[in-house]
Amino acid sequence: NAENLGQMAQTKMASKFTHPDLITEVLKPERQAEYNAFYQRQVESGLVGELWDKQLRMKRFVHEPAVLTRIESHLYMGANEDYLGTGLTKDKTGQNQYGVIEFILYDAKPQSIGELEATGALKKYALKEK
Repeated sequence: NAENLGQMAQTKMASKFTHPDLITEVLKPERQAEYNAFYQRQVESGLVGELWDKQLRMKRFVHEPAVLTRIESHLYMGANEDYLGTGLTKDKTGQNQYGVIEFILYDAKPQSIGELEATGALKKYALKEK
């Protein structure tokens, strides 16, 4: 859930965040619709690229620490505009309320998918379309 993810990020990734004390707050499920709407406005206005450029992001959101922290959560943790903070993913098909179980893996020494597959820690499967 958002609280566990926020605590992990504050413990293991605090140096990546401008305001690590706000991580748990901005990841709460009740804040997700707010970020989704914000993100969609950035896409529609053509400003989404500014979110990923550190200098532009810092300049633009210097007086909005919660927004800055939420963008950093998206960038560094993968908690994107569809992140729900509930442990389940968003169902984009419209057939279900939720998608599959959501997990975020923190690895202090990350390996590529190819390296993980070579060691037997991961197996890739091709999905068949209906």
